[in-house]
Amino acid sequence: MRSSVALRAVRPELKEIWIKNFKSLKDVRVRLGRFNLLIGPNRSGKTNFLEALDLLRAIYFPRPGSEQVSPFLRWWGYDRAVWRRDESLPITIGLLMDIAGYEVLFETTFTGIGGAFRLLREVVDVKGVVRLEKEGGLLRIRHDEEFLDRAGEEVEEAHETAPSAIAWPSSELKRQLAEVGKEGLVNYTVELGEGEQSCFLWLYGKSVSACYLKTVAIAIEADGKATIFSPATSAPDISGRISTQPLTWVVRSALRYLLENVLILRPLDARKIREQMARPIKERRLSEDALNLHGVLYLLFMEKGRLPERMEAAIKDIFGEDVSIAFTLTEDGRVYMRVFEGDLELDPPMISDGFYKVLAILTAIETRPSILAVDELENSLHLEAIERILDELRDADCTVIAITHSPLVIDLVDPADIILVERDEEGATVMRRIPDPEALKKRLAEHGLTFSEGWLYGRVL
Repeated sequence: MRSSVALRAVRPELKEIWIKNFKSLKDVRVRLGRFNLLIGPNRSGKTNFLEALDLLRAIYFPRPGSEQVSPFLRWWGYDRAVWRRDESLPITIGLLMDIAGYEVLFETTFTGIGGAFRLLREVVDVKGVVRLEKEGGLLRIRHDEEFLDRAGEEVEEAHETAPSAIAWPSSELKRQLAEVGKEGLVNYTVELGEGEQSCFLWLYGKSVSACYLKTVAIAIEADGKATIFSPATSAPDISGRISTQPLTWVVRSALRYLLENVLILRPLDARKIREQMARPIKERRLSEDALNLHGVLYLLFMEKGRLPERMEAAIKDIFGEDVSIAFTLTEDGRVYMRVFEGDLELDPPMISDGFYKVLAILTAIETRPSILAVDELENSLHLEAIERILDELRDADCTVIAITHSPLVIDLVDPADIILVERDEEGATVMRRIPDPEALKKRLAEHGLTFSEGWLYGRVL
């Protein structure tokens, strides 16, 4: 028997997002790559898409001190966050991911009607393995029949060849497998306790244990009420060592990582960032307005006594080889960022808005979020800086979603990475990719048009 341990997450690869009934996103489904550029007119719903991602994070991982606050308060209530202010409608957000080589679906449906937030339904579906669906106080577990056949064969083989070699988590599981059999495990429901009504127990994790056969793991979840079969998978544990774990544990860890580490960068107020001189912080998470930029950057700087090499190289490429950054602590213990051009130290009023914008994006990349979204990417940046920042975003170890209105940015990006955003006759947001990017590039070239010109003239679809 092995006890559950905190896992260092296997990074999920996000493939698709769908959103229903959030603001202008009545029913949107969009395929995602590693780098995605959203373009569209004002009020088309681009920022609403980013806000939906931030809402998802806030629901499952609220900021400290806001656990008891409605996640819809920022919009002044649920009626202002739901499609056409129709409080009778629930909001749904779903994700399709690749986790450890398996296709995984996560979907959550919730409401805030009457000022009370409630999770209505949650689904985690590991294709070809198991589907877990929580609705109210019930957790439905549906194993894939073909996979369960293989698992059953391994159980029988273990009983026949080496029954004493199996470290059963409990005699109850051993009895259950013998008496219930495959038919009772393909599709069954467990009732969760009163204290477990408000969150998806399996996603959050409780005290669990597991046993391992040849290629199959059997995990005991929900305080012993649920028996979940999944492949036994190699993944890093909290110490970084590779160990065997049930695939469901790996999926849970990856989902937690993805939901907790969404980072949205809003348009920045460089003046406010200049004025920030806070005490050192312990958290590496950059705030959406980057007002804690100095503190996060100081943490990164102190790890090796210098900026990360990738950041340093990008800063020198954009602003010049003689530009450098250092930090000191003031007499009262606050962090002060020092910027130099050669031997000349630049006082904060001498530092450009674009410098802070570049620092914020590079710092965000270094904190390794699961999803990094940058609103109004082009603000305060000249063409060469935009080009270099786009390179960094494409190479980031996360899913990147950027928003722009700038033809300069649009023409620097492959049409295959662009998502067109607009409103339909009903006022609902529509998001579409270019059906055949290569054919489009050829067609535009024949007419002597750039992509941004083709988009403005309505000739890209």
